[in-house]
Amino acid sequence: MVKLKNIYNKIFNKKTENVLELNCSKSSGRTSIVYIVGPPAVGKSTFIDHLINDGKFLKRKIPKKKAKVDNEVSLYLINKKISNGLDDFDRLKTRMNKIERDFFLMNESQKNNSTYLEDEGLVHHFHKELIAMYYEEKKMFTKFFNRRRVIFLKSNPKKILNRAIKRKNETGKFVKFHLDKTEEEIIKQTHYRIERFEQLCELIKKCNGTSQMVNIDEGYEDISVV
Repeated sequence: MVKLKNIYNKIFNKKTENVLELNCSKSSGRTSIVYIVGPPAVGKSTFIDHLINDGKFLKRKIPKKKAKVDNEVSLYLINKKISNGLDDFDRLKTRMNKIERDFFLMNESQKNNSTYLEDEGLVHHFHKELIAMYYEEKKMFTKFFNRRRVIFLKSNPKKILNRAIKRKNETGKFVKFHLDKTEEEIIKQTHYRIERFEQLCELIKKCNGTSQMVNIDEGYEDISVV
């Protein structure tokens, strides 16, 4: 079993964090972090650029401080991730970085009454483990999503594949999720990801949390970020 004592001090030493902060004097106080999640190539970065261009969120750098991490949640997520087959230390370190950043933003939000936007954050990387948490540790799950909001972007898997192919043609690169896979495998795994995120959003609602599922093929107009 992984033990987190002192590990963050050893592997995280950045002096600042890049953040996207809600562009208003104060947030509603109900949401600390808004997570944008969805399968690779669904259009998360495009949507976030849309929010920035609209002036809803601002890019900022904030001083990096030691975060007060919820060890119960951290231990649950990391040990569940390991039991699910993650045994590469570099990838595990990346996931732990997501946890540490998440609680750092929560601390900053509660201190400054701000709302932050996260892409590829904790919820994205631990969605399977969070689903397991609902069934195994429901009180922990409910508390975790008390001030966290999830916006799930989905699309037709074939359209997502076409976006991925277009990106590869333009940049010469596939995202890691799509490497060494056939088109049929990409569609199948994208469909699986969509089902898991849909399940997570429904579980959040059952615990009186806030989640929104949006089909981006129909546009961004109905998306409320706060």
